[in-house]
Amino acid sequence: MNLRLLMAGLVVSLCVGCASVEKRTFSTEDGAIRGYDPVAYFTEGKPVKGSESINAKHESGIFHFSSEENLTLFKENPEKFAPQYGGFCAYAMATVLTFPVIPMRGQFATTNSI
Repeated sequence: MNLRLLMAGLVVSLCVGCASVEKRTFSTEDGAIRGYDPVAYFTEGKPVKGSESINAKHESGIFHFSSEENLTLFKENPEKFAPQYGGFCAYAMATVLTFPVIPMRGQFATTNSI
């Protein structure tokens, strides 16, 4: 019975700890995902550099967009367009490392690319 209570306490403490972790977004001085427009990967099928004057904050990053239309699409559904894992390499994170993705390659996971 004590073992069950101990295990239940461990599970609850892990869940509470995970829930309170702040989401980070990889950013450089150019912005999140190095200033590339996250919506353009879907609307144009390629990486497009965003404009500093057209931007939105999401989680801890500032995303830049190549058009007002892309900004509007992002604001309507940021989870659809923002990179998963905060813009960090998923494989590296699985090994407890954090490496930023290379947006010019267009290889980052989003919620609708899986």
